[in-house]
Amino acid sequence: SINSVAGLLPKTNNSGDAVVCTRTYDQCCSANSDRLFPSRSLGVYLGIDIGTQSVKALLYDLDRATVHATSSEPLPLRSDRDGTREQEASWWIVALEACVSRLPEAGRKAIRGVGVSGQQHGLVPLGSADQVLAPVKLWCDTTTEQQCGEITHAFGGREHCIKSVGNAILPGYTASKIRWLKQHR
Repeated sequence: SINSVAGLLPKTNNSGDAVVCTRTYDQCCSANSDRLFPSRSLGVYLGIDIGTQSVKALLYDLDRATVHATSSEPLPLRSDRDGTREQEASWWIVALEACVSRLPEAGRKAIRGVGVSGQQHGLVPLGSADQVLAPVKLWCDTTTEQQCGEITHAFGGREHCIKSVGNAILPGYTASKIRWLKQHR
């Protein structure tokens, strides 16, 4: 959620919590953009969260410990009975561009830094020219159970796998997705 992104940004008010501005942009920022976004301030930071269901963006004013604007864009999910859970990497870019374009221009011009969070264990296969080669297999994709078994067997079983690499090989992790990609695409 947007609150999870805000929680990652600096918190400087008396209670230690991020403060969400309750005024509309027109009530607050457009009339006072020079005051709210002065060039010598600590600045405004863009927070981005690329989640499974949506991309979210916010403008966080570090001087005031306040979130001044938020935007989100839903993401489609390719899902099938076999456990497939995929998205196209291009969907993330389109959604991010939509989110950022809806943030107030004065705030966008004042951005001094960017913080990004995203899904873990998603595999975005890239070619030698950094082109995306296949759909993104998400953390929640479970089509790789066979490949997990193959990798675990190659280690000599689950216990040896855990002893060697620190954890079992599970469908949500990336190693089995790489093997699946090699076998199926």
